[in-house]
Amino acid sequence: MTVEEAYQSYGAKKYTASEGDNIAYIVRKIYNSDSDQYLRILEVLNPRVNWASVPGGTQIEYLDPTAITETLY
Repeated sequence: MTVEEAYQSYGAKKYTASEGDNIAYIVRKIYNSDSDQYLRILEVLNPRVNWASVPGGTQIEYLDPTAITETLY
């Protein structure tokens, strides 16, 4: 199942970023992991976000951890 298919099936949740957040911090906060799989999910669902320094108040969409399987790519 692709990230897009999981998004269509399960929908997405939203995380509101704080000033200075970056993708690694957000992945750890949401998924409690540093896995590249989770980084990729955020990148796919939020293609317009500048991950080097996310402006405070930015709404980040993510998949609920229970919707993620090992077959997600």
